[in-house]
Amino acid sequence: MNVKRFYGKTVSDAMNQVKQAFGNEAVILQDRQVIKKRFLGLKKETIIEVIAATEEKEEKRELVQKPVQHVPNVPIVERPNLDAKAYQPEQLERIVRQLEAQGVEGDTLKHIQHEMYPLYYKREDEQTDVELLEQALRPLLVDPPFTNALKDDTTVAIFVGQTGVGKTTTLAKIAALYKLKKQRTVGFITCDTYRIAAVDQLITYSNILDVPIEVAYTKEDYRLAKDKLKHVDILFVDTAGRNYQDADRVEELCDWLGERNDTTEVVLALALTAKESDLLRVCEQFEKLHVDQLLFTKFDETKTIGEMLTIMEKTQLPVLAVTNGQAVPDDLLQLNRYSFANYFVKGGCDRERPSVRITKPNANV
Repeated sequence: MNVKRFYGKTVSDAMNQVKQAFGNEAVILQDRQVIKKRFLGLKKETIIEVIAATEEKEEKRELVQKPVQHVPNVPIVERPNLDAKAYQPEQLERIVRQLEAQGVEGDTLKHIQHEMYPLYYKREDEQTDVELLEQALRPLLVDPPFTNALKDDTTVAIFVGQTGVGKTTTLAKIAALYKLKKQRTVGFITCDTYRIAAVDQLITYSNILDVPIEVAYTKEDYRLAKDKLKHVDILFVDTAGRNYQDADRVEELCDWLGERNDTTEVVLALALTAKESDLLRVCEQFEKLHVDQLLFTKFDETKTIGEMLTIMEKTQLPVLAVTNGQAVPDDLLQLNRYSFANYFVKGGCDRERPSVRITKPNANV
């Protein structure tokens, strides 16, 4: 079976493409409206997508007519009313069950199914569940979905997020990675003066890593601190953890941070123990801050990671890091698309060896 997707601004446009490619013998497998969207789907454009197929043509055979001698009486047997799901290949059904068990649902699940169907029928060789799911995720996520690094030209990395997501600890982990493994000079600024413990925590990390730190109580303090530490390669800024589902809190933070330049990167920390609706709300509020990357914390504290996939699809943002413990500078997962798919197929977080990187041969993303 030859399966192909066609896109058009109207149904008529898409169907004309089907007819040109497959002729009148085409079988329409699915047609639907597709919304092309940007960050969080706030800018949308609706187009029509049609999945069509055609059977491989067989050579016509010459029919030999013979007189019918006798037609036996054959009892008529009613065919059972088979549900369409009964015809779904076992492998696709199995992957869907695995995704549902990980909390993948709604539009995200539908989009994955929509991608897997033609992939399954067009494959030339048999594929594992992980390989098939990995391919289905490609058009749904940014490329690459996991960067595992700041941008090459980043000089200021600002970490933002809700209270208690593990933002400060993760900032220290990434800073340690750049200092100890990448031989970069780093510095800290903490603006989280609402909690004394937060300031003390980052001061402790600065002493351990032997890096300079400045505490900013006001916007002017923040400006002076940046100027004082401008000699370091990367300046890591820890902002106050607040209830950022409140739009006013985000406005305050935007005002505090002021104008940003091309070498400033904003990283939004999200805890995987939170509800999906709350995570989406926070992402929506932070859109005005122009977030560059996401980081997910507490991977080891949840049994399901479907929310992570949904957030990645809806925001269309790459992931800087995923944390799976408290140890600094360890407990950072180095994920790629293949290892991410593997977690869904294998049943979520591997608690015995959570930091193992599972990679497909020659897979870089």
